[in-house]
Order: sequence, then structure tokens, then C-alpha cells
Amino acid sequence: KGGAGIKRMKEGSTNVVIDADREAGEIKVCSLDPAETEKVVATLNTFLLEQQIKTVKVQPETFVGQFRTLLRSPLWKELNELVTLSRDDAQCEIVLRGNAENLEKAGVMVDSFLQDNHQDNIPITKNDVGALLRGGKESKIEEISLEHDVRLNCDSENCTVEVTGKKEAVGEAMKSIDRFLNGGDGVKVLRMMVDDASAGLLVGRGGGNKAALEESYPNVSISIPPNQTVVLRGPDEDVDACEKHIVKLLVTSFVTEKLVLDDDMQKASKAAALKGYLKSIPVVATFEDTRILVRGTRPDVHAALSVLKSKLGGSNQSRVFLEASQFHRLQSVSRDSHFARIEEATETKIGTDPRTSSVTISGKKETFGEAKTQLIQLLGFLLSDNFACESVSSHTIHLLGHPNQLGAIAEESGAFLYIDRDAGAVVISSSSAERVGKAKDLFTGKVAALDSMYYELDVGVDAEWIIPKLIGKGGSRIKTLRKSFDCTLEMGDQTMTIISDDPEKLAKAKEELDEIVANERAECFYVEISDNEMAAFMGLKGVHVTEFEKTHNVRAQALRKKTNSLRITGEVEPVAKAKAAFEEWLEDFRKGNGPEQVELYEFEPSEMIMLTRLIGKGGKRIKELRKKCGCKIEIDVDNRYMKLVASDADILASAKKIIEEVLEHERGQNVVVHLSKRDLSAFIGAKGAHIREFEQTHGVRATAMKDDSGDLQLSGDSEAVFKAKLALDFWVTVRGTPTVEDGPEEDRNDMPSFSNRNRNFDRESSRAPRKAAAVYQPPPEEADFPALDPEKVVALAIETGVDSRSWAGALAEPPNGQPAPELLVPDALVSSKSNTSEVEEASPQAVEAADEELVLQGGFGAL
Repeated sequence: KGGAGIKRMKEGSTNVVIDADREAGEIKVCSLDPAETEKVVATLNTFLLEQQIKTVKVQPETFVGQFRTLLRSPLWKELNELVTLSRDDAQCEIVLRGNAENLEKAGVMVDSFLQDNHQDNIPITKNDVGALLRGGKESKIEEISLEHDVRLNCDSENCTVEVTGKKEAVGEAMKSIDRFLNGGDGVKVLRMMVDDASAGLLVGRGGGNKAALEESYPNVSISIPPNQTVVLRGPDEDVDACEKHIVKLLVTSFVTEKLVLDDDMQKASKAAALKGYLKSIPVVATFEDTRILVRGTRPDVHAALSVLKSKLGGSNQSRVFLEASQFHRLQSVSRDSHFARIEEATETKIGTDPRTSSVTISGKKETFGEAKTQLIQLLGFLLSDNFACESVSSHTIHLLGHPNQLGAIAEESGAFLYIDRDAGAVVISSSSAERVGKAKDLFTGKVAALDSMYYELDVGVDAEWIIPKLIGKGGSRIKTLRKSFDCTLEMGDQTMTIISDDPEKLAKAKEELDEIVANERAECFYVEISDNEMAAFMGLKGVHVTEFEKTHNVRAQALRKKTNSLRITGEVEPVAKAKAAFEEWLEDFRKGNGPEQVELYEFEPSEMIMLTRLIGKGGKRIKELRKKCGCKIEIDVDNRYMKLVASDADILASAKKIIEEVLEHERGQNVVVHLSKRDLSAFIGAKGAHIREFEQTHGVRATAMKDDSGDLQLSGDSEAVFKAKLALDFWVTVRGTPTVEDGPEEDRNDMPSFSNRNRNFDRESSRAPRKAAAVYQPPPEEADFPALDPEKVVALAIETGVDSRSWAGALAEPPNGQPAPELLVPDALVSSKSNTSEVEEASPQAVEAADEELVLQGGFGAL
């Protein structure tokens, strides 16, 4: 440094010049005195003998680490006594300086050290760092170090593990680390996504739940880091069993939530009444002055809180819980537009809660149920086979109420599931479609087993009066029955359900209940009759019915408030005789008032929804229609027909008018349009953009059927649906549907039809759009229609009764070389609007009359 070496060699030789030529690799010694020159050269040679260089090559990837290990080892001190050590980072070499003898010794020592301290690195994640270090002296990193006689250094900052030792041992140790972190050779590593609330459940108070898991599965390493991922490591079978146990814990574990009461809620809260509202939900509620604590499974607790908030004057709220991986999948797809459509249609608010992996709904009571239904349908569409919603009856929900019932299914299938009490269903979700399918099969089997534990007696709409009699005044009779049956007894509007896990008790209770109901029926006769029949039977000021009661020793009541029906009660034998007498009187009355009048309505398969809507919930709407029509109405859903039975033609005519108005209204609100697959795909648009714009423009809801039929259902206000249908036909025409003659078979069969218009008119006019399309429609790539005003086309279609597809073709100037367009008009329509001569006078071309239609040809203005 600073030329100190050269100065040292020149000591005592003042007239000597020493020059080091680095490029030539030479040292020149010059002096006028040969003796001094020889002295300096001798000193230089001695120095050079002590400064021999030896390099030891090291692998670039481990060079820095191995040199650092050497620097920290006791060998470093020994080597420094023999040679001088340095490192060449550019060449990845350890440099030794000294005399030849010491260099040889030091080189052997360094080579031996490097062989015993071979080094390699393995990349890891931040979660892996905790998994390797957890346990202190009993950690996995200590276990691998002792097993393979290597040194392991975990670098959490750079996320690597440095392995040092003999080369063979290092290789084996790295395999062990990789197997522990990523699985293989009988070791499985499973990463489960969970939400924050679920992670807290798995850890438990003071880590109790996690400790219990580790005790149950000692061969499984369980890591629950605060990043929504649970990592299980261990033998394949043990890890699978542990995972299913965790899913069961998430389904069955209890949580406690609180509802803080504001001033208004405190005034409205009455513990006894609120506990009654929670009777059907298996939770424990603790009522305090300013809050209510609710304990149970997480879905049940949230269902209970929703009920409490609703009853205390808050908004209606509900949730759909998902497995964490499916919740994150839902968040990753374009869901906001779907949510917005449901919100707009139902006036509700839909959001997501990452803490509990749930979709939340809040809004008005009137549309709340519809919003929940639409949301579940949407989740089924977005998540496909990874989501299922199985409808169940109320009594099955009651039997499934204990968490262990669903917990057993969760543990066996590995799928997450819970009871959604708002939807009356069990919701299943999992990252594995196979697990969802297995859970559905297990659930179906469970329901079948539970079905053997209950008996439901449906007395029918016509005998609802039996249920209040079975309940008794103040519930006195049902209490006696419960005690007698030694079973759970539940009452509905027209049903009574017995639940028992003892087959003998259930069979005995069923037999007794059937006998009781049979006796009640024998002591009561119930029949629905028309207004004029009721008036005739009652007689002026009730004279006839009073005489009937005295004659037969029974009581006859007209139940006008609920339905237009008659009830006759008394002892068994008098009631039987009174029934026969009444039926004879009714037959004579109807004969005297003409033969029975019947009208039959048949429905298409696509109109099945209309039948169910006509019946209404619990038969409510059909009862109202019977009362309004004053005649008997029978509906057979299986055979798709409705029959009106009236005592005279006038009553039947009036009933037909009412029913046809109802049917017309229903048809107007729900229309099915048949599109080709090509048109349907284009109509939906990218990510549903076009179909949403169509819905907003026309104020209807458009739903594509899932059966690949190409059907599109339009729902909404009758007038809006009708106009939307015309606009849709117009869109298909202008877009360029292939011609009838030349188009593919599926397109020829998928022409739209007016399913909401008079059927006779449809048959007359259905050829118009087909023929018009055949004449004027060019191939899609050559189509060059001018911009047409959709509102004008739709207005013309409404005014004339000719569908918008024909008008679109007629108003569009055909491209060069194409024939003139044709407009086909039904005969009846033309004759009622104008006459042929006026039409011919207005048109520069011929008017050709066909069998059932009039063909107009001409340009834009003439037509």
C-alpha cells in the first residue's frame, strides 16, 4: 500500500530503481552498482517465494455463502497462520497467498472444508418460514438438521433456506424440506382458504380448538396464519381426515353475536315475543337491557339476528354463505352488473362480506324473498357445479336443525353446507364439484332417512276447518294429543305433522291421528257451491236452511268470508243422512236450472307456470277465482288443463270472461321467443351488455333458458312485454337472419312467434315474416339496410297487427340487385282497413291476391 513493498526492498540501496510493469508482468531492477542490483533481486526473489498464489474455484450460486461459512469457522484462524486469504467475486474464487509449502497445506484444508460444507438454497414462501420454525427446538427445521447432519439457516427476509453440510447430505435434506413444504412420497400438503371468522373458529379461545385438532391428528402439521389460508402437512390419509374434520368444525361450531339495541329498539323489545319469533331457529338468545346475545352456528345466528332486526323495526337482512374459495371466485368474476339487475328488479341492496365469506341482502319485505331466489339462481349460474341449493320441507329443516346432522355430511363429503331458512333449502358449496355432488347424494339419503321419522297428514283445502278443531281452544286439544302420542306435533294451515325417531311410536300416533281425522270428517260435510245455489239452499231469510237443520238434526253454515262453501256438522249418522239429502237437493236444483255447463282450457308445456300461478300459494288465488266466478274450477297440473263447471250458461259465460282476462294478463306478462343459437348469443352480447341495455330500454326482464333451446323469456308489464317482443323481432330481422330457403336447418326452425297474441291471428300472420325474410334478406355479410327507427316500426306493428319483422323488411330499401320487398297482410285486416282499389291506386306496382293474404310490392313511399 502506497509502494510500501518496493520501499522495503530498497532499504539500504539508495541508487536502485524498481519498476513494476503490470501489463508485461515484469519487475525491472536498475542500478549503477551491480552489487546493489544483486542484493535487491535476491530480496525480491525471497519475497516472491513467500507470495505464491493458489485459487480454489467455488460454484457461483453458493460462493458467497460458503466463503461466509469459512470466514466464521475456526479453520479461518488456522489458515491465516499459513497463508493470506481473500476472495475474487468476479471469478467466484477463494485466493490463497503464501509460500508453496503453506499453499499446498492450505489448499488441502480449504478443499476438505468445502466438501464438508457444501451449500445449497431452496426458495420458500413467508408461510413456509413459520411452518419450518414453529416449535423451537422441536421444529421441523431442527428435525431435518439432526436427521441429515446438516446446518439449516432460514432467511425470512429473502424467503430462502440455506442448507450446509456434506454434498450428499445436503441433497437429501433439500428433498426432505421440499417434501415437507410441497408434498410427495406419501406426504400431502393441503392449503385451505378460510375467512377471518373461520380462522378464529379453528384457533378457538386460547388456541383450544387448534390444540384439539393437533392432538387428534398428531402426524399432521397444522398452520393457521393470519392470511386466510390454512396449511395441512402430513401423510395423505391423515391430511384428508383432518381437512374433513375442519370442514365439519366450520359447519357445527358455535359463535356468539350481539345485537345492540338503540332507544327505539329497546322500547319495542319484549323478550317473550322475540323468543317466540326465534322458536324455529336452534339458537340460544340472552336478552339484556341494551343488547341481545345470540349463540348458535354462524348461519343460524345470522338468521336469528335478521329476524330480530326485522321485528324491532330494522330492515330485512339475509345472507348466502359460501365456502371461502368459492366466495373469492365470486369476487373475481364480473358480478356487479348481475347484482345491479337483481337490485333494480327487487328494490333491494346486495353486497359481500369477506369476513364471513357471504353475500348479503337487505331491503323491503315484499320483494325480499324474490331477491333471495334470484340471488341463489345467479350463484348457481356463476359457480356452476361448485354450488348447489337443495329445497327441503319445513319439517325436514326441523329434523336437520341439530348441527351434527349436517356436520356428518360435511365430514364425509368435505363440502361446506348449511340450512338457509329464508330459502327453505340446504346450500352446498366447495372448490371441488365432486365433493358438492357427493354432499348432494348424502343429503338426499339423509332426507330419505328423515322422511321415515315423520308423518304428514294433509287434510286438503276443502277441509282446513279440521286443523282448528284439532288444536282446540287455547291449544288444549293439541297439548293432549302431544302427550298421548309422545311425539313432536306441528300444525300448518291444512297439515298436521308427527315427528318421532321411534318407528313404533310414529306408527301408533299415525293410526290414532288418522282415526281422529276420519271421525271429524264423518261429523262434518263440506262442499263448495255457486252463489245462486247457496241463495236457493238458504232460502228467504234462512227459512230453507233452518228447516233442513231441524229435519236432519245437524247444523249448516255458509262460509262466505273465506270461500263460497257450505259446512254441515253434527253426529256421524245424522251428518251422513244430511249429506245424502243435500246432494239429492243439489242435483234436483241443477236439473231445474238446466244442464251443467262445462268449459275446458288446455295449456302448452311452456305455459305450466300459468297453472301454478292460477292456483297461488296454498290455493289462495284459485279460491278467490272460484268465489269471483261463482262456479266450480278444477285444475289438473299433470295433464295441463283447467275446467270450469257452472249450473247455467250465463254463469259460465261470465266465468269465461273473467278467466280469459286473467289468462290474457298472464300471457302478456310472460312471453317466450324462439331465437337461433347465433341470434341468442349476439342478443346477450359480451358479458351480457346488450341484453341489459335491452331490459333497461323496454322495462322488461329477459332470461335465456338453460336448456340450449334458444328460448328467451320476456317478463314484465303486459304492454312493455308486447312492445319488447316486437322490438326483438325487428332486431333479428335487421341484424340479418339467414333466409328461410338457404339458411341452416336450426335457423329455419327458430323463427320467432307471437306467443302472447291471439292464436288464430298467429296462424294467419306467421307466414308474413317467413316469406318476407325469404324475399328481401341478403346474406349477413352483404346486408346494407339503412338506419330504421325502431319506435316507428313497433308503432306500425301495433296499429296494423302485422308483426315488426314484416314492417322492417318493407320499410328497408333493398340493396342493389335484390328484389323489391313484400309486405304480407291478413285478408281480414285489409278488408277492415281499406279496399283493394285504394291500395292499387296508391302503389306503382301490382297488388297480387293470394289464398289467405294480400301481397303488396313497391318502393318505400308507396308501401
